[in-house]
Amino acid sequence: FADRPLHIVGLEQNPSMQKDAAGLWKKVAQPNHRFEARTASLYSGNIEKELKREKYDLIFVANFLNELPEEERFKLCENLLKQTSLLVLIEPALQKTTRDLMRLRDAILNKKLAAVLAPCLHQQVCPMLANNYRDWCHFYLSWKLPRFVDKVGQLIGTNKEWLAMSYLVFSKSEGSLKGRYAQPDATWRVISNLMPTN
Repeated sequence: FADRPLHIVGLEQNPSMQKDAAGLWKKVAQPNHRFEARTASLYSGNIEKELKREKYDLIFVANFLNELPEEERFKLCENLLKQTSLLVLIEPALQKTTRDLMRLRDAILNKKLAAVLAPCLHQQVCPMLANNYRDWCHFYLSWKLPRFVDKVGQLIGTNKEWLAMSYLVFSKSEGSLKGRYAQPDATWRVISNLMPTN
């Protein structure tokens, strides 16, 4: 993206977190990129008010949906999908938050608001959610552990060598919708994270 100007809008209700994000952005951004921090309360509907004037290529919603009452999550995603063709939802890899995310996935697909691109490779109801009340799918990424996170982990006895999460990627582009809904019986199962081999 070095030769393409980016305009990134970050919504956060904590001014300190906004300041941290802006500081991190300055360390990595190219001169022609722009980061704009906006304040939005979780519970006042400010998110839609802050975004409704603009269209976005991509919207990330990270570690946020679990802060909302369940009945508000679908409405928020429905509104966000009116403003972008690509929506990425990331939540903690906990049983309840992930199963809630799986339910949200099924609701969005049921209304045909978008097609799911990942991690699911089909557009049917979530088989894990439909078949039992305890399992959930989650994923992990390796990362370079920051020194302070490692120190805290040693003190409290936790291991943060891996970043765990549950996530969904939705697309409402015409190609994704036609291509994915055209093969309702085509299903695949992914049983682990990507494991590169030589």
